[in-house]
Amino acid sequence: MLQVYPNPATHHANVKLNFNNKTTVSGAVYDLRGSRVKTFQIEPQTTAGERTQKVNVADLQPGQYLISFSGDGEQGTAKLIVR
Repeated sequence: MLQVYPNPATHHANVKLNFNNKTTVSGAVYDLRGSRVKTFQIEPQTTAGERTQKVNVADLQPGQYLISFSGDGEQGTAKLIVR
């Protein structure tokens, strides 16, 4: 499960993740052409469950993006609008 708020975002977006297993999570932001414009690593999660990650989007040009997270076979992608 992956939720992004606020959406549209201006300075940062909160990404709510829910993983079934203990996992290390990595994330990326892609433009609509599929080019990766930002990557980040999230600290290892000690237990399964919900976590919220703040992502800085102030350095991105206004527009539409896809934000994706994956870890140990689980993944999620959501639309992100930056103003």
